[in-house]
Amino acid sequence: MIGKLALRNLTRNRWRTVLTVGGVAIGVGILIWLSGYLAGFHDEMIRGATAVDLSQVQIASKEWVETPSARHTIKTTPQMLDSIEAIPGVLSTSPRVALYGLVGNEDRSVVARLMGVDPAREAQTTVVASGVTEGRWLSETPPEYPAPREVVIGAKFARQIKAKVGDEVVGFFEAADGALGNELMQVVGIVETGNSVIDRQGAFLHIADMQLAAAMEGEVHQIAVKIQNPNDATIVAASIDKALGRDELAVRSWDEILPEIKSMVDMMSNSDIIMYIFVYILVAFGLFNAQRMSALERRREFAMMMAIGVTPRQLFGTVLVETVLIALAGAMLGAIAGGMISWYFVIHGLDLAAFSANNGGSFDMMGISFSSRLHFVVTPAAIFKPVVVLVPFAVFCGLWPAAYSARVQITAALSGRS
Repeated sequence: MIGKLALRNLTRNRWRTVLTVGGVAIGVGILIWLSGYLAGFHDEMIRGATAVDLSQVQIASKEWVETPSARHTIKTTPQMLDSIEAIPGVLSTSPRVALYGLVGNEDRSVVARLMGVDPAREAQTTVVASGVTEGRWLSETPPEYPAPREVVIGAKFARQIKAKVGDEVVGFFEAADGALGNELMQVVGIVETGNSVIDRQGAFLHIADMQLAAAMEGEVHQIAVKIQNPNDATIVAASIDKALGRDELAVRSWDEILPEIKSMVDMMSNSDIIMYIFVYILVAFGLFNAQRMSALERRREFAMMMAIGVTPRQLFGTVLVETVLIALAGAMLGAIAGGMISWYFVIHGLDLAAFSANNGGSFDMMGISFSSRLHFVVTPAAIFKPVVVLVPFAVFCGLWPAAYSARVQITAALSGRS
């Protein structure tokens, strides 16, 4: 009987019911939209911090981690790379030679970050190769001597030294044996990634050319590892470390290498909770106010119901069920609308470039490279969680109106004295 009374009462004042349901729906829809946006933003932040240069897991010598130096190298073999790629969750690996030096021409030179890479493996592990805007990426095999070595440089780097595709540049760097290495290079491509370090200082060469020039035959400074889920980086790093079983190696996940990014992601997650609570409180206040006003306006109706035999307990339950039904109806409507709108951004993404100075393409913020479109991440839990959490809020909001209604004085209310 309580359920039937509650449904009948809700349909008697349709405008109040519709407005209250709409307010709850808007609150729930906003929560689902924000949840999808923030989850996508978190993933994009991690992707931007790792996909361009760092990758999600990195292997190097412990000496190189403490003091990056040309002489702190590790020995790699194809079998070692294959064993790493066989670990669950690992997608690809890319061995690298990483040196700093001077690169320039007869007019100007700048400090450069020279990276010797396997062109095919690097293209599978990072997005640098896909960022080539002029020319091409490194060819599969280096050209034969005495031809200049191929090099792909960052867009800002190219503008600084006024170099274009086809120009020759010279690089000077410290070799692993302490000698001064040098190389004549020809620019075959210019890359723009949105990562300030790569675009301003990056210079990519064939790993074989770098190993030869830096006296590092068969050795590298680091191995970048791309994994399927960046959130599993710590677990995968531990599996790699166990599989390799070499004490001289440091296998680090991206959150160990970039603790400031990890702290930023954690801080944003904590701020998400505060924001969700704030929205829930706003929805709860709206729901409470609507039911409170309803209880005050319906004193005579409640007195009449009690006069014909409805007990205070039944009246209490009726008003409480009304509140819960309004909350559930609004939450379900908000979940459907919020889920559909958020799913649109899952497919098409949100155009972030419209909010940046760089109108189009990728851009960087706080040193992190962001793609032009942010794709939301929406899960069933993110859709149904607001609905479930809202139920206890609705019960709490309905307690006072229900208690007030159950204490109505029949004679005073019917005579209009209360």
